Amino acid sequence: YNRSVDFAALKTYGWWSIQGLADTDAQDLKQIRTLVDKDLQGKGLRMVEANPDFLVVVLLKKARQEGTSEVRKSWTGWWFDQSAPVYWGGPAAWSYEEGTMLIDLVRPKTNHMVWRGTAKTDLKKVKTAEERTAFIEKAVRMIMAKFPPD
Repeated sequence: YNRSVDFAALKTYGWWSIQGLADTDAQDLKQIRTLVDKDLQGKGLRMVEANPDFLVVVLLKKARQEGTSEVRKSWTGWWFDQSAPVYWGGPAAWSYEEGTMLIDLVRPKTNHMVWRGTAKTDLKKVKTAEERTAFIEKAVRMIMAKFPPD
């Protein structure tokens, strides 16, 4: 967050955008917006259409995570000394998609971000509607618990 911002002076907010991935369900985006609104209003902030103190931007994105690690395997056999296994191995590559939810608070006149919260989110891993709802609630609650900063 921007340490020069007086977060106690922020009283109103508006929405700039909420963007999901191409396959993000519209209901998920609606739920995220509702939860962010509820959190901000619970902290005494008021949503306004004109001249807010800050704008809310929510972005769901995926990033490919890649890396390597050393794999070491051992094997002992009847023709080797059982107390001295034979080792072999080498580097192993791995990669996966990691989903992230970003919630940014931006000054409307300057477009400068004053606060960002993030959580790892991969909605593809949840199976039922109830699990999706709980997963989204947990991610938003975890992010918004850090606003305003101490």
